Formats: sequence, structure tokens, C-alpha cells
Amino acid sequence: MKLFKLNVNTNEVFKLNVNNYERQTNKQEPYFNENNNGIKHFAVCPACNNPIIIVNLYVKKTKDEKNNKSLHGRHYKNSIKGLADYNEENYESCPFSNPQSFSKVEKRVNIEKRNEILSLIKVYPHILYNFIRDITKVNFSENKFAELVGNFMKLEGYYYIYINKFNLPYSFLNMQKSINLYSQILYPNTEIIKSINDSKYFKVSNYNMIEKKVPDFATIGLYLANHKLNSSSDEFIDVVIYEKASKDNKENIVYQKTIEINHTKFISFINKEAKLRSIVNRYIKKE
Repeated sequence: MKLFKLNVNTNEVFKLNVNNYERQTNKQEPYFNENNNGIKHFAVCPACNNPIIIVNLYVKKTKDEKNNKSLHGRHYKNSIKGLADYNEENYESCPFSNPQSFSKVEKRVNIEKRNEILSLIKVYPHILYNFIRDITKVNFSENKFAELVGNFMKLEGYYYIYINKFNLPYSFLNMQKSINLYSQILYPNTEIIKSINDSKYFKVSNYNMIEKKVPDFATIGLYLANHKLNSSSDEFIDVVIYEKASKDNKENIVYQKTIEINHTKFISFINKEAKLRSIVNRYIKKE
């Protein structure tokens, strides 16, 4: 995993890098844990509250040697005094203990997870809305967002094994069928605009709206595909935009870009807003 938290009683999540880890832990015990074999580095898994060991925090390399050892966190199947107790049941259900491919559409009925995912969408729809727009660079209309939420509910996306609160914006988009982009507004000054203007059937107006450039019946759509995981816990997925005309029924890829899945950003926004709401609620009471 590429994220961590400091203890089991907090929801605050940090992206795992050397600077964040040193600053948040102050390089003190129990995070920097010294024994006869040297110093090991620990933290807490944000998903299951089990201890994790930080792998490759400091990696030696020579001047001419490339460092291919990636920094990541790995579950540690022992309790760490003053940090976290190991719980096997929590480990088995943790999304980071056995990351699932987005191509695996298996469902598992889990009411607790269902309620958690639906609560995030219901209480913080604007955060999810902003994230899916930022990921795709498409300024989806509210009607289009309603359509996507409806699809998610119809397909029971909250039961998909690979969907969790840390990857929700990406997995929410991934489980959608092709999203019709005709008449949608694009973010300005993006490479997508050039790609669509160079396409056969569509163009982008001065107001960044996707329009047809020919009278032929054609469609333009977006989907996420080709989810990839590697041994260092990095995850990637492709954003794909295609066009298709009915006369030849041939699909042309207009735009394709591989992006890295960020597991900390969405949940950090959620936690920040929850904290601000808590502050406001202390001072503003219902009549």
C-alpha cells in the first residue's frame, strides 16, 4: 500500500513517502522500532487498523545504479506495542491485503461495506462529483452525474469486491458502461480537446462543448479500462475516449491515457470535510 495512518483511533490518512513519514512520525518509537537487527519502520493500515511495516523507506544505491525498489507498506502479522494489535479477521477483509483487479466483477454481500459506500455518496456527493470530473477532465452535467449514480445503484456497485472507500471515484467510473460525452463540457486547455478536434466526427466548441463536425450519426463515449497492479502496490488505469459512426460501425480511439490511482486524496477530502462539519456543529445548533 502507498498510504498510512499513525494510530487506530484516527481517520487521518497520509500518502506514503519519506518526507511524510518522517514528518508525521517525528522518527520516534513505536514507528521507528529498534532491535538487534537494526531499525524497522511501522505504521497503521488505514483500512483494517493492523500494523504495517514500511518497506524500502531508505534504500542505498550507488551513483550509477538505478533504484528500482519501490517504497510501500505491507501488513505485519504481529502486534506492535504502543501502535496496533494484529487482528487476522480484519486483515482477511482488508482491501489492501489482497487488492482486486477492476476486471473482476464478482460481488460479495457485505452490509457494513454497502452502508459505508452509500453513506459516502449520499453525504458527500459533491466530493465524488468533483473527483470524477477531475479524473476524466469532463465537466459532467448534474443530469449526467444523476445517470451515473443511478447506474451504480442499479448494478449494486457497492457489493463489487474491488470497490472501496479509498478508490471510490475510480471504481465508480470503472463500473459504468460507456458514458455518452455528446454535449458535455470539457475542462479548458486539456490535451483531450486537441484529440477530439483531431477526430473524424466530433469537435469542441469555443465553449468547450463536444459537438459533431459532420451530419453522420455518430457517438462519442468515455470509459475506464485496463486496470493494472504491480508488486509495489502501484495501481494504474486507462481513461479512454472513442467515437463510432453507424455507417461503418467502426470504433476509433480518440484519446487514451494511463493514470495512477491515488488512494489517499479522496478519503482525505472526506475526512477534512467531516472534521469541518464537526467544528461547525459545535457552535451552530438546530432550533
